[in-house]
Amino acid sequence: MEMRKQQANNTGPHTPDGKTRSSQNSTKHALRSNPRKLLPAETQAEVDAIRESWEAEFDFESPAIQSLLTPLIEADRMFRRATTALFDAEIALCQTGLADEQLAVLHKQYQLILRYKTTHERAFRNALQTLERFVGRRDREERAYRRQVIHKKVAAVDLAVKILKNDLNLETALAPQPWLSKAKPAQTPDPPPSPASHLNL
Repeated sequence: MEMRKQQANNTGPHTPDGKTRSSQNSTKHALRSNPRKLLPAETQAEVDAIRESWEAEFDFESPAIQSLLTPLIEADRMFRRATTALFDAEIALCQTGLADEQLAVLHKQYQLILRYKTTHERAFRNALQTLERFVGRRDREERAYRRQVIHKKVAAVDLAVKILKNDLNLETALAPQPWLSKAKPAQTPDPPPSPASHLNL
């Protein structure tokens, strides 16, 4: 009876650190957790460094780039978690003096983490390729626009040189040239030889 009263009064940890530790009691490998939440082994500075490195790689001022960077950063974090977990699993398998049952459990956990690592690596590569394709298409459009602007500037410079050189006004310079409007006379084809010409030969 006394034990039941103590259990009823026990509402779990009260300090922030205790609550943080208890929230991870059911965590096994954290490879299916929310990438936006910090794990006990992670720090906000590390997460900010990952984000800043990707923002420096691409133009973060673009709203479209921002929407594509978010899944890339999350996939990168999960891929890093899986890589670290796989390294820890390899170290655990290298321990000596393990019983066969323990070795079987560790090997099964290693295979599970390896599958998660493959999944997160594929998600990371897909997110990166999607962003790179978008940036490449945008760069091609920007290059085409710059070429169009350069062409217009060159045409304007040619027009200005033409006006200054020939002392023309703007309307005369923009008018079609008369020699360009004259159609060339059509050349009439030679008539075919008559059958009589062959007889005369």
